[in-house]
Amino acid sequence: MKRTFFTMLLALTTMMVSAQQTEHIKRDAALYMADSLKLDSMYHYWNHFVEEHPKDEVAWRNLYEIYDTYEKRYLVNHKNYQTGEEIFEAELKMRRKTGVMMRMEQAIPDSYTFNYCAFDCDYEWLKYENPDDIPDSLSSHYANRAIELLHDKVARYDYEEWAGYLMSNLDTVRLTRVLTRFYESGLYPADELQYHYNELQGMDEGAVYLGQHYDNVIGKLILQLVKGVHRDKILYNEASVINYSPFLEGCIQRMGLSPQIADSLRRNHQDFKGLERLLRYIFANVKRPVYLSSNSISRLLFGDGVPEDLKQYLYNEGLTIRYSAKPYDNLRVKRRNVEERYLLDYLRFSFRPDSDRRYNYLSFNYLILLKDLLPYYKTNNPDRFRWLNHLYHDVLAQMEDEGFVIGTTVFNIHKKEDHRGVHYEVEEGTVKPNKSFTGLYGNAKKEGLKYLTGEPIETHVILETEPIKE
Repeated sequence: MKRTFFTMLLALTTMMVSAQQTEHIKRDAALYMADSLKLDSMYHYWNHFVEEHPKDEVAWRNLYEIYDTYEKRYLVNHKNYQTGEEIFEAELKMRRKTGVMMRMEQAIPDSYTFNYCAFDCDYEWLKYENPDDIPDSLSSHYANRAIELLHDKVARYDYEEWAGYLMSNLDTVRLTRVLTRFYESGLYPADELQYHYNELQGMDEGAVYLGQHYDNVIGKLILQLVKGVHRDKILYNEASVINYSPFLEGCIQRMGLSPQIADSLRRNHQDFKGLERLLRYIFANVKRPVYLSSNSISRLLFGDGVPEDLKQYLYNEGLTIRYSAKPYDNLRVKRRNVEERYLLDYLRFSFRPDSDRRYNYLSFNYLILLKDLLPYYKTNNPDRFRWLNHLYHDVLAQMEDEGFVIGTTVFNIHKKEDHRGVHYEVEEGTVKPNKSFTGLYGNAKKEGLKYLTGEPIETHVILETEPIKE
C-alpha cells in the first residue's frame, strides 16, 4: 500500500511539472557572465529535460541558448586559432559532436524554435561536410519559415534578429510588419525609442546617419516605418557592409553615390580597411549632411574607431556628431537641439518598476554629452541653467549607487550632501584592458575604484551639479 502511494505521488508530481509552463532563459548578461561550472550544470539539466520533454520548444530554446554561450566562452578557445575561418571550423566540429541541432530537428522539425536556431547557428554548414554542396536557399529558408511562424511570445532579440535579416535584404514590406509587431508587443523600450527620436530630431533634413550595427538603426526604423516620422533620413550601418547586402546598395544609391565604387572600396575587408575606405568615400562625396551617433562612434569600423585624421572634422551637436570640412559653431547647434528639438522630460523619472542599467546608460549619455552647456548657461542664461541643473538632478537621483563602464572608461556617481544642500558628482577613470576591478556599485564604492590586485584606479570629477534652490 505504501509503495502504491509513493508511486501515485511520483506520477502526480511528474504530471504537475509537465503541466507547468517552461520558463524561457533570457539571453542576457547574467547568462553570458556565468562561469563554466554553472553553464555546464545548466547544459546538462536542459539536455536531460529535452530528453524527457522532446516537444517542449522553450526547453529546446533554453538548451540552445546555454550551449551557444558555453561554446563561445569555454568550449572553443578563440586564442588557439589564427583566423576567423579556423574558429568557425572549430565551432562546427564542436556542434556536430554535441548534436543539439540534429536532435532538435528530429524532435520539433517545422517549429519556430528550430527554424530560428537553425538560421542563428548556420545549421546548413552542419548538415553538409562539403560547403559546395550547401544549397544557396537553405539559410534563407530557415529565416523565412521562422518569420512565417513568428508568434507573440518571442523575446526582444528575436525581433531584432529578423529586423536585421529583412533590413539586409531590403524587404521593406515584411520589415514593416515585423517592426510593427515589435512595437505593439511593448518589448521595444519606450526610453530607448525616445533616445533614437531625439537623435533624429537633432539632424538636418535629408541627413545620412552612419551607425555601427543594426541596433543603432532598428529603433529609428520603427520611427520611420511604423510611426511615419523622419522618413527623410538615410540610415546606414556597417553590419550591412560586410556582405554588401541589398540594403547597403539601396542606401548608397539614396545617398547619390555609386554602388559599384562602394563595392570596390569595401572588398578585401578582413582587416576592416574596407569599412574605412567606404567611410572616407561617403565623407568626401555625399552632398547631404552626414552624422554619426555619439553613442556608437567609438565602435565604428568594428571597434577601431574613426581614424585620427578625420576626428578634426567631427563636431558634437549633442546626441549626434556631424562631419563637416568647414569649421562652425557646433555649440550653438547643440543649444538649439536642447532648447528646441530634443524631448527631455521623459528623463525626469522612470515608469519601470525595475531598474534596467541599459536604459539608464542611455540617460547617462545625455549628462556626459551635454555637460558643457552647464557652465555656458550658468554664465549666459541663468533660467536655462536652473532648468538643466534640475534635469541633471532628476536623472542622477535614479542612478544612486550606480556606475557605468563604457569601453575602458568607468564612471562613478556620488550623491553629496553638505551645508549647501544635496548635489551630485560624476567621476571618470580609465582602466587597463582585461583587468578586473571593483568599486562601481553599492557599498564597494566607499573604498573607491581599484583592481582586484588592490591597485587604485585614478579618477577625476568631470561633472558636478549645484544644489537646487526652490
